[in-house]
Amino acid sequence: MTDPRTVGASTTRRRWRDYRTPSGRRPVEQFIDGLSDSDSAAVLAGMEEVRERGLRAARHLDGDIWEVKVLG
Repeated sequence: MTDPRTVGASTTRRRWRDYRTPSGRRPVEQFIDGLSDSDSAAVLAGMEEVRERGLRAARHLDGDIWEVKVLG
């Protein structure tokens, strides 16, 4: 079985999708906006690392669920 963290890792860049609820709310953005400047910077740096390195920067939890940890 191929490890999805390594498939196309050198050429595939991940893109984050802007999650919106059916009513138009953006809970992820609201959460990040509510963090301190240093914590939101850490989250955004973690997101950038996944965008650059792909799933090698994440830990597989179950099915299509992956975890990205940041210090903050």
